[in-house]
Amino acid sequence: MGKPHSARLAITKPTLGQLRKSFGRDFEAWWQEQFGYDFSKLTESEARYINKQITRSGVDAVRGLFNNIGY
Repeated sequence: MGKPHSARLAITKPTLGQLRKSFGRDFEAWWQEQFGYDFSKLTESEARYINKQITRSGVDAVRGLFNNIGY
């Protein structure tokens, strides 16, 4: 059985706020340029995953990962 937060599709306000506070508007602007939508359109699970990856590896490493796979 999955984790309770995985059952929630829409991103929660606390998670959205955490992403925006931790990583700033520059990363969100880059994200929107690459994918065509801002953080508010992520699912809760996607946002938590991205937050975890950025916390572990840094914003530049996550950008590099997406750039390397063709985004």
